Amino acid sequence: MEIHVVSPGENVDQIAARYNMPVETLLRNNQIVYPYRLAVGQALLVGEESKGSLPAESSGYAYPFISPGCWGRPFPFSRKYLCSPTDSPRTGIS
Repeated sequence: MEIHVVSPGENVDQIAARYNMPVETLLRNNQIVYPYRLAVGQALLVGEESKGSLPAESSGYAYPFISPGCWGRPFPFSRKYLCSPTDSPRTGIS
């Protein structure tokens, strides 16, 4: 794969054609969703799709699970304050 830097006036159709790749592949590899807005200077993965791997996708934010037993403990958790999912919400002790 190569990296293409978006220039003023370019769109996904032009970029895909330039690299002889399907627009759908360009969109998927770069996690571009409708309405397909590109920013000047944006770096895009172009060229042949790597075989055997797919880009990571996300549909939102990822939040860590915090056990009720950890509530009220200092952040970030250090070894001194480690807790488990079975800890009591009141005391934090198993």
